[in-house]
Amino acid sequence: MIKLMPLFGQNPHHFGRNKDIDLTKTTSVEYPVHAVIRPTKQASEIRVRAEACHASQGGGQRHRGPLLFRITAMLNRQQDYFMREYPPPTRHPEKDLFEGLPK
Repeated sequence: MIKLMPLFGQNPHHFGRNKDIDLTKTTSVEYPVHAVIRPTKQASEIRVRAEACHASQGGGQRHRGPLLFRITAMLNRQQDYFMREYPPPTRHPEKDLFEGLPK
């Protein structure tokens, strides 16, 4: 998505209402993926509302343009990726964040 931003008139080095976020810095680090979660529609809707709370970065506004907003919303519903330290991760990506934890 960061690579597509210039096509929509956005600068990934100066993102947000204050232009103080460099999104390209997030792509320079490779984190291991230990869990892949597919959020429900309800969880995706909650995420959108939570993102809207970050008013200082333009949350809740469609300033990115309607097409980029729709692409972002579609990608947000696909999968979430997590890494963890404890308990030690298994060799395969898990589908449940609580897998392996004592009940």
